[in-house]
Amino acid sequence: MHVLNILWVVFGIGLMLVLNLKFKINSMVALLVAALSVGMLAGMDLMSLLHTMKAGFGNTLGELAIIVVFGAVIGKLMVDSGAAHQIAHTLLARLGLRYVQLSVIIIGLIFGLAMFYEVAFIMLAPLVIVIAAEAKIPFLKLAIPAVAAATTAHSLFPPQPGPVALVNAYGADMGMVYIYGVLVTIPSVICAGLILPKFLGNLERPTPSFLKAD
Repeated sequence: MHVLNILWVVFGIGLMLVLNLKFKINSMVALLVAALSVGMLAGMDLMSLLHTMKAGFGNTLGELAIIVVFGAVIGKLMVDSGAAHQIAHTLLARLGLRYVQLSVIIIGLIFGLAMFYEVAFIMLAPLVIVIAAEAKIPFLKLAIPAVAAATTAHSLFPPQPGPVALVNAYGADMGMVYIYGVLVTIPSVICAGLILPKFLGNLERPTPSFLKAD
């Protein structure tokens, strides 16, 4: 029975991914459908299932609410104050064009740690385009390292909601989470941001006109 329940969980994860990626259903709706499906397949009665879902979602959202709010505030302050742009240009000036990819990796890591992924991505896009134009290199050669860094930082380090939720769920030590996060981040960013682009084609294409900065 224990193995069967694990199989239902795997099925639920697959169902959620299919609904979200293939049928473009909202992530929250897909998560609710998957949770209902797994609970019913596991033999839970409807009222117990709904109560469990309510408690689970409520506890998780309640613990993350403060972090989410402060994360949004910090991201907004960085945008409005111009701090984000200053960070980008300072790093580029200090490291120079020779290490431009390292510059965007550092920028991506900072943005990925400091704000929500969507905000970080939107802020990274114009910065990468401007830096690519100044360095006179194809923007995709900088976009891939920047996105790889932001994605890794957002996925592995608190205070981002995902890592914090996992820390709370498993009772992990926050300090060790950061240590292991660094150990995973360094090779991941090097492979995804610096090595992988060497094997990809069509990176020499010019920046599309609708993406060019004014």
